[in-house]
Amino acid sequence: MEAKCQQCGRVIKIIPGHRPRQYCSDECRQTAFRRRHGVKAKPYKESRLSRMATIIWEMKKKWPNLSHSTYYMLAEIQEKYGEKLATMIGERFWWEVENARKQS
Repeated sequence: MEAKCQQCGRVIKIIPGHRPRQYCSDECRQTAFRRRHGVKAKPYKESRLSRMATIIWEMKKKWPNLSHSTYYMLAEIQEKYGEKLATMIGERFWWEVENARKQS
């Protein structure tokens, strides 16, 4: 037995003996609720983890060959104290690493 999702129209399999499903997913159920009640979707808010990943990715491009823990520490500094301080510290770390490699 099959039915269609009331929100998107996808085919839903109905399990005999169970209450018939009206929606194919929680996302469709929530969307239908919001449409019925006139609720606007919440604006996207980037998660802290996503922000940190973006910051670390940018730092890896600027200063290659630092350890991941160093990038993470610099990202935390940038979030708390600003990009200027994180850049100053990152430049110094990178300079130290490059000089150590040259001397080896």
